[in-house]
Amino acid sequence: MRRSLFFSLALLLACDDLGSSPVDSGADPDAGTDDAGEVDAGASEPVQHTDIGNGVTETLVDGTDTRRWLALDLDNGGAVLDVSITEDTAWDLAIQRFAYRTNGGAGGPGNVRVAFRDDVTFEAATQAPEVGWTQDQPAEDSMIPDDVPMGEEVPTTVISHGEDPWFNYNPMTHVLTPKERVYFIETSDRAYVALQPVDYYSPETGDSGYPAFRWKMVDAPDGVLPGFDVDASSRDTWVYLNLSGEVVTVENEATDPWDLAIQRTAIRTNGGVSGPGVGGAREATETWEVLTETTTVGFVEDSLLPLPGPPGSGEAPGNSALATWFDYEESTRTVSARANAAFVVRGAAGGYSKLRVLAWDDGVYRLEIEPIARVVDTRSASIDASSTDVWAYFSFRQGELVEVSSASDDPSWDIGFQRTAITTNGGTSGEGEGASYEASAAFDEIDAVDGEFLVDEDLPLPGPPGSGTFSGNPALNTWFDYNESTREVSVRDTAFVVRTADGGFVKLQVEAWDDGNYTLRWAYAGAGGARFGDDE
Repeated sequence: MRRSLFFSLALLLACDDLGSSPVDSGADPDAGTDDAGEVDAGASEPVQHTDIGNGVTETLVDGTDTRRWLALDLDNGGAVLDVSITEDTAWDLAIQRFAYRTNGGAGGPGNVRVAFRDDVTFEAATQAPEVGWTQDQPAEDSMIPDDVPMGEEVPTTVISHGEDPWFNYNPMTHVLTPKERVYFIETSDRAYVALQPVDYYSPETGDSGYPAFRWKMVDAPDGVLPGFDVDASSRDTWVYLNLSGEVVTVENEATDPWDLAIQRTAIRTNGGVSGPGVGGAREATETWEVLTETTTVGFVEDSLLPLPGPPGSGEAPGNSALATWFDYEESTRTVSARANAAFVVRGAAGGYSKLRVLAWDDGVYRLEIEPIARVVDTRSASIDASSTDVWAYFSFRQGELVEVSSASDDPSWDIGFQRTAITTNGGTSGEGEGASYEASAAFDEIDAVDGEFLVDEDLPLPGPPGSGTFSGNPALNTWFDYNESTREVSVRDTAFVVRTADGGFVKLQVEAWDDGNYTLRWAYAGAGGARFGDDE
């Protein structure tokens, strides 16, 4: 049977007779097709994806060029990748004429595996099987004979296997007909896809070399954790990731792009004492499944944390929020991932992803990382600044009042209040980048930073001439009107943009004031952000 199929395919390919479908075009099946690259698919792009509903995509590929493989990244919507299929690990599926190749085994350097089932329909396929997984085999077992040019050697792929390929072939009509079979692909990112070939001929011209297939994401097999493995077992080397969970090469932490660094049980972000970015993290209050977006407030930057061991073992950079990802059993010295713990990570450039550790084995992590959207929510704060002796300091980054012993050199606060006076952490008031300007638009209409910031300076205290000065912000201290005759303070209907101590941006309005008690309305764009609208 195999020799018969080999012979038929060799003859047909050598004569280019896997040609037009007589059903679709009425063409003579023995007439052949145009040379590779000259067949008109009726489309300008080599790959077309169509959303046909219920999470299913139908993909049409112009696979007529025998000089190249079209490599697809199924983890990213079937994106076409311009890569070397023999060197790159990001692609999952590659196509050339009727040959489907996967990035595993002899097919490529990745870890992609394939299984198939004939006893389940595509519609009923919701979970990948537990058994039957294999990878592409060396070219000596290829279904394509050596004397047939296909651009390069074609491995025996699971889908285009010589003894049992994805199609039935009619030697009388030279037409390929897809089998009623569902293939399951474990992708390079350890996601799972159900795929079914549906055609091999152009829907417009009927010419061959245009494989079409439908595919969808499905659940992992029972007992298989989602996510991907990261080997951070070395005690000497950090492993660096970006917000998509991809391992990146970093030679210089200060200049090379990275978002997370992992070594043994330690996790760092590219911010604070660990790096030059605006990285940070917080533990999520939502469950992993419902966590699709994040507010900008409440992120912890990296600081010096105690090293594991007895007191006095020293300190090292780390993120205190992420340091809670594991439980440690003293008696057995066992590290285990905390059940149901999820975190939100802010990247070096201000983007956001959710992160969870599913398992850990002597430094080898099983992680899930997925980008999520940023939401700039409008918040309210009540500030008791009625004391004439004590300033009340507030952090927009944390969304709360903070204790400050020395305002001039404490980076934790962004804005301070005492009676009617307001100060920012910059200029004459602090070592931060604090500043402000009065906005020309109403609070709800402020979408981006567009004014000239004023830093703190010595301002005259309220009262008669000679009452002294205080360090305050000249823009923010116009928030009120004062009636000399009634000695009443009234709030102006105006908004401000404030620069935080670390260079972030907040839009702010004083909504009410009662004898030193403020009611504030504010929204924080987030570290690295300069716009107050949500991510698209």
